[in-house]
This record gives sequence, structure tokens and C-alpha cells, in this order.
Amino acid sequence: TEAITDDATVVSDAENALVDAFENGDRSHQLNLVHVGRTLGYKLWKDDAFPLSERKAIVSGVTNDLFHLKNSVALHAPRNERWAIRERIDQTLENLRKEAWRLECQDSPKAATDLREWAEATVTFAEFALDQQQVPWT
Repeated sequence: TEAITDDATVVSDAENALVDAFENGDRSHQLNLVHVGRTLGYKLWKDDAFPLSERKAIVSGVTNDLFHLKNSVALHAPRNERWAIRERIDQTLENLRKEAWRLECQDSPKAATDLREWAEATVTFAEFALDQQQVPWT
């Protein structure tokens, strides 16, 4: 068997122990985008600040942003349109930060904290696409 290389990237859920054990040096972590919505929905439920319909709308907004990024990478990476990918990464991170701030202001601290902490790990695949490297988003 081969060992994990120093520059490997892992795709996983948000399990902190796994991320902490893996991330060191040049290793990267890509949060599985499918898990973002599920975990965010759970954290919103735990915070008990929003009714179900609003929690669903929040989760939908966040996952829509992330899948917009995924689709932008799929479109622009083969054309090596780095500027378009960079612009979408920046917009996605800005949207996630704004949503985390809004959640914090509306008494949903668990969801806000996790969204803030996850933000960079949701765009790893897109950052690698800037250098024509492929990392799965799920």
C-alpha cells in the first residue's frame, strides 16, 4: 500500500478529529458539499432560532451558492478561465461569511460558527482548479 503523500487532499464530512488528524503541512481538506446542507440544517435545528420553513430556505441558499461554484468550476476549468473561477470563489466565500454573520445576529450561534469555520474547506476543490488540478467536491 502507498502512504498518504505530503500534499494530499482529503474529502470528508466536517468531523473535526478527521480534519485535525489529516491537515498538516501542505495537506488540504475539502468538505463534502453534500454534507454541508445536512450538517447546517442540524445546527440550525439545534440552535432553535428558526421555524422549519426558514431553516430549509437558509440551507437551500447556502447549498445553492456552493453548487453554483461547482458548476462554475465545471464550466471554466476546461477553458482555463482562472479569473472566472477566482471571482466565483470570492463571491461564494463572501456569501458564506455574510450568511454566518446574519445567523449570528439572529441567535443561531452553532450554525454561524460552523459555517464560518467550514467556509475555506468548501472551496478547496475550486482553489485547486485554478492550477488545473482536480479535487472531488463530494
